[in-house]
Amino acid sequence: MVTAKRAIGRGQSSPAALRAAAGADGPWGRARALPLLGLALLAAACGQAGMTRTVSEVRGALAVSEYGVALAALRAGKQTGRYRDQDRVAYWMDEGLLLHLLRRYAESTQVLEQADRRAEELFTKSVRKELGAALTSDAARDYAGEDHERVLLSVVKALNFAALRDFDGALVEARRVNSKLQFYATQYGTQDVFQRDAFAEWLTGLLYEIGGSQDDARIAYEQAWRDYREDFAAHYGLSAPSYVGEDLVRVALRDGDADELARYRKETGASGETGALLADHGEVVLVHLNGEGPSKGDLFITCWFRSAAVWACDGEPGGELLRRTTIVVPPDGTVVKVAFPLLYLHPPAQPFVTLHVGAAAGRSQPAYPVNAIAARVMRDQLKRIFRSAIVRAIAKTLAQQAAGAAGKKAGGAELGWLAKTVASVAGQATEEADKRCWTTLPARIDVARVLVAPGPYTPTVELADGRVVSLPPVTVARGQRVVMTFHSLP
Repeated sequence: MVTAKRAIGRGQSSPAALRAAAGADGPWGRARALPLLGLALLAAACGQAGMTRTVSEVRGALAVSEYGVALAALRAGKQTGRYRDQDRVAYWMDEGLLLHLLRRYAESTQVLEQADRRAEELFTKSVRKELGAALTSDAARDYAGEDHERVLLSVVKALNFAALRDFDGALVEARRVNSKLQFYATQYGTQDVFQRDAFAEWLTGLLYEIGGSQDDARIAYEQAWRDYREDFAAHYGLSAPSYVGEDLVRVALRDGDADELARYRKETGASGETGALLADHGEVVLVHLNGEGPSKGDLFITCWFRSAAVWACDGEPGGELLRRTTIVVPPDGTVVKVAFPLLYLHPPAQPFVTLHVGAAAGRSQPAYPVNAIAARVMRDQLKRIFRSAIVRAIAKTLAQQAAGAAGKKAGGAELGWLAKTVASVAGQATEEADKRCWTTLPARIDVARVLVAPGPYTPTVELADGRVVSLPPVTVARGQRVVMTFHSLP
């Protein structure tokens, strides 16, 4: 027997609140133990294993840039029932980005709009799914995407519209980014870590500038500059790319406000010289989806429960993972395993790429740290996930005890032991972390920009190891921006 050194969990929530959340005085009563056991066994057969296999197949195809094969694997997973009703948003996110990579931009927008609408609907939670999650796992809940994933829905849709040269449509999506960030600020207050998105603000500024709204562009560029300096640099170690300051100074030059211009030049060190160049040049802007994005797995800890008020676990929230602790497991009570999401961060595929358009070339700069944002969001959510998991463990413990009591009453001690054992096996079988995420996202988004004389070009991307990849042909007009997307994996 292990001896207790620490019992975390006491005092984190009141015993009454935990009992109420777990249903100790309601549906988890002895009379309902066996139907709940059936529900648990059914859920055990319908976990995330199929979805996880499909995600692995999709990632394998992505690794060799076979986007069509990846899309076929994803859709086959849906057709064979590997994706459940509550997984729709995660599925649509992946389908939409794969369609974007296949340059099927209109279809991509249509699919991502479905994900966006459904994610908004899910702010009104499903009672039925919440009840299922209380007994089985967080994966029984409808997945609405993480906050940064919902923002990226609008970003990718904006890139779709930009690729189709529908800049009005792109601006609509850019404005939706601001609306979402403002909503997070009002919904969560200071508790939410993701309320500022420097990359989305910069993209909004670029789209405003393309559309001729210079003052709106200046406001967006200034906000992007501030967000990079005050938020992205502080929390993710990513400073503002040099072109952000240049964009800000360039549009300020057109406004003619000498005081503002002097302030921007002092802060950014930029000259604004691209303004004169754009008078008789065009620009190719490359958005590089760099590497394999975050994924999730299972991390298990062990918890011992005597009651909803007396319990201990050998792990507790710490960073984006769990810190291990030592507990004692007395002879009485119930021991269960509890699953938490383990975040895997894969490094970007390339430290940089070089965009070649004719004789001109430009090296990419990191612009959006997807990995670091996902890790920060996980750190922010881990305490909530931990509380939810403890409530779930209590519910399963009470279900086991109720099943044992009901079996003993119906057929004696042996049947009681069997019923409790089966309930325990079912409870452990259904215990898994919520591993859903937007799996086709990159580890990081980089941007490369090149000013060129008007004319037709076949741009190429030179990887850091010297490999060269050709992009679709483009025609650049005077004063025009062409926005392209490039995806790379090792």
